[in-house]
Amino acid sequence: MASTDLTSILPTLILAFVAIYGAGLSTYNFLNDRKKEKSQVSVDIDWLWDEEDFGGVVLRATARNTGWKTVTLDYLEIEEYIKPKRLRIISKKETFRRVVHVENIKSDNELLSGKKYEFVKDTASLEEESAWNMDGLSKSMDIIVVFVDQLGNRYKSKPLLSQNKLIFIEK
Repeated sequence: MASTDLTSILPTLILAFVAIYGAGLSTYNFLNDRKKEKSQVSVDIDWLWDEEDFGGVVLRATARNTGWKTVTLDYLEIEEYIKPKRLRIISKKETFRRVVHVENIKSDNELLSGKKYEFVKDTASLEEESAWNMDGLSKSMDIIVVFVDQLGNRYKSKPLLSQNKLIFIEK
């Protein structure tokens, strides 16, 4: 039985290691370049107390360009996802989606890499457009803000739960 010497296999092992490393590095560079070509916008929403300008609670939406590509925002939508009070026979997870407010964004608003755009809406005007007073609906709803760019790409926030009417402070 012939035994193999380590010196005879070593060049083959080094070549295999270099080939695997090169393939991995090439794949990483390809995915990284592809990521740079995509527009990436993260959207955050929260409640904010602004007594000075609005006299109470406001909804603040922030769009941040986390990618390399410049994005030109066109408009934003504020959506409600409302859960019914009574369980339905067809689907227990049934929700109603409703666009509450649409706001055009200034035409000169380009989001460069690393920049942000903030939008603030007072809750008094949101309450008028909201579905709080519709019969058969619970007082629990999720609010989502969607920014839309000029190419039609939609960037959604995570849902912000609004459980009762206490967020709507009367002036």
